[in-house]
Amino acid sequence: MTQITFFRRDGYISGFVMQGHTSDNASEKGRLVCAALSSAAYMCANTITDVIKAKCDTDVRDGYMRIEIEDARPAQDVLSGLRLHFEGLKAQYPRHITLIDE
Repeated sequence: MTQITFFRRDGYISGFVMQGHTSDNASEKGRLVCAALSSAAYMCANTITDVIKAKCDTDVRDGYMRIEIEDARPAQDVLSGLRLHFEGLKAQYPRHITLIDE
């Protein structure tokens, strides 16, 4: 199972942490969900760091990605889109994804 926690500060999504492997049972469905989550998270992180050039703190390693943005306002559309995308995937694969808002 992959757990994704979105952080909020001053009414804005200020980042997220995604941890765990959805494909722990090596099923085709698990691998597909894991790839979809990872691809979307990397696209979001790369857009925030390399396109928007927002100042942020990141940590990426096997089964773990965290990004926290100092001034989250410029990244709201990207982060809101990511949250929406993850909600859609969770609706399709509820046993593979947990979403948390802090």
